[in-house]
Amino acid sequence: MFRACWICVAMLMATSVIAAEPALVFDLVGADGRPHTQAEWRGKKAVVLLFLATECPVSNFYAPEYVALAQRFAKENVAVYGVHCDRDLTAVQAKKHADEYKLVFPILLDPKQVLASATKVRVTPEAVVLSADGVVQYRGRIDDRYAENGRRRDEAQTYDLREAIEAVVAGKSPKVRETKAFGCLLPKR
Repeated sequence: MFRACWICVAMLMATSVIAAEPALVFDLVGADGRPHTQAEWRGKKAVVLLFLATECPVSNFYAPEYVALAQRFAKENVAVYGVHCDRDLTAVQAKKHADEYKLVFPILLDPKQVLASATKVRVTPEAVVLSADGVVQYRGRIDDRYAENGRRRDEAQTYDLREAIEAVVAGKSPKVRETKAFGCLLPKR
């Protein structure tokens, strides 16, 4: 019986080691030409992936909000990344887009849609909030300014992404873990 208990302890320890590995693994090039991996997340409280498209008016509309969120939460040890899933988009074009919209965070090129597939993202803009170990905590819209019928409110009434980030930073699960994002469909793979 004593031996069986040690076997159980060993199995539990092995399970906890596996659970500590990032749930999301990637190796992508950024618009800056440098490689980026989930290893950059070490020590972060949360990671935000903002799925963008250069030609999507809804995605571009939210650029000031992306920047405000990135600047606000950088002080709370949150990493923010923009992700482009267009396989024809070059690093030069992505950098030009980032410069034009004053995006102050790393931009990842995901032409094979590795991150989009792993996080089940379907449109731009769509946001994903991950815990530091890469587990999806929130997926969906930035806020409720855009509706399914394509109409836009002047002011948001619900700030889904911001509230999700705040919860994860506080060590809690977001009250709302998924919302439907409206915008432009990701390019076909």
